[in-house]
Amino acid sequence: MVRKQMIREIEAKKRFCLEDEFRDRLFKKAYKNAGSLGQLGKKLGYTGPSPNYYVNRMWRGEQPITRHRLEILSKMTRIPMTEILQHSMQASNSQKKV
Repeated sequence: MVRKQMIREIEAKKRFCLEDEFRDRLFKKAYKNAGSLGQLGKKLGYTGPSPNYYVNRMWRGEQPITRHRLEILSKMTRIPMTEILQHSMQASNSQKKV
């Protein structure tokens, strides 16, 4: 049981990059649902004075998105995870940020 939990946690921390057009569509729908970048950031689990900073970076494709946050975006936008994963590729840990 503990091992399954550890595997889930590892899977949730994997990071993905999305295709440009799909990423834009996903974040536009999520933004519309949340009402603001700050609220979207909070729904994605970011806290602090500017949660919108990380949302902006993900929206522009400068920061990979964890599977956990993709699942939140999936629920918010009602876009199935299978479709999201079809438009994604796993980011490597050594990937340089632009």
